[in-house]
Amino acid sequence: MGLVSKQYVPILKAREAEIVALRRRPSHLKVTPYFEIQNVGATPKDPATGLPKRGKSAVTDASYFLDDIARLWDGDLYLDVSRVAAPAGRERWWQLMTSLSALTPVNGVIIPALAEGDPREAWEAAAPLASLAGRAAMRISLPHSSPTSIAATLANAAADVGLPASSLDVVLDWGDQMEAEVISLDTLVSHTSTVISALGSDHGTVITAGTPNSRKFVQVGYWNPTRREWWLWLRLVGADIDIAYGDYCLYPPSDPVPARPQYGHLRYSSGDQLHVHRKAIPPSGGGLKAAFAHCCAELVASSHFLGASYSAADAQLEEIALGAAECGSAGLWRQNAAIHHFALVADQLASPPAPPSTGTP
Repeated sequence: MGLVSKQYVPILKAREAEIVALRRRPSHLKVTPYFEIQNVGATPKDPATGLPKRGKSAVTDASYFLDDIARLWDGDLYLDVSRVAAPAGRERWWQLMTSLSALTPVNGVIIPALAEGDPREAWEAAAPLASLAGRAAMRISLPHSSPTSIAATLANAAADVGLPASSLDVVLDWGDQMEAEVISLDTLVSHTSTVISALGSDHGTVITAGTPNSRKFVQVGYWNPTRREWWLWLRLVGADIDIAYGDYCLYPPSDPVPARPQYGHLRYSSGDQLHVHRKAIPPSGGGLKAAFAHCCAELVASSHFLGASYSAADAQLEEIALGAAECGSAGLWRQNAAIHHFALVADQLASPPAPPSTGTP
């Protein structure tokens, strides 16, 4: 494997919990996080006046994120604003992020990541950040209807952002459209390889990304889908393609439903599978914390638990299962899941297993 193949690009929420988890990653994990500024839920109304209460906006969240990065992160990062604005509105968001970053200097560099279909105005507005970083990124959704057009699109975007095409990294994002019932692994590999070939040689780092589809993970239950984004990367690297590995670090690629949590929810990666534990709030009391403790207890008793010594998060999850530690909020649940996942990915990239064979569903 080449140096690029050892790189990990997790797609993350732009939240403090995710940044703290990154700080606790294994030292041998070479990571460039890809942060998405998030939408916020609807602001509740004051029952006394009928007027909206004061709450955080996406703009406030963006400002908080840069403050968190300045405090907690000293490496490079990709930044994406596509969740909070339609393509026609992303120009203003890049202007905002440029201004905010000038007021809140960070230790690493911010690499603007734009979508393939973003208008020229958005790329031009991201140019100041791209110039400071010496890089930008284009996110391409797969499957792609016209791979042969991508190289020209990349060249045009490079011109708009004021960089050579060799300085534009490419994120090939399957989202959650990777399930066996949707597309076979051989077809995933074939189509991704076709897109990579269509890029030509004038581009930066190429990154694959994807995640299991989580639409089934509702109410109470247990699921263990395959991490097919990991299988795809193994097959590509096995074919001597030097490509960086990316995933959604156990999170869904769609915006969360702005509703009050009703279940304990724990995602845990082990081998080539994602294990999802969801428990209801027990009628005996304890609320969401008790529901999450039940998730931890089920995990610790399972065969896919890698042991308390595997990572700091695994030790914490076992303590929660035993009643020796508090569960914390949903942010802490995500943080522990991410800390464990970073440890797993570090081990897997350091010593990848053989890729799944041709004909694997």
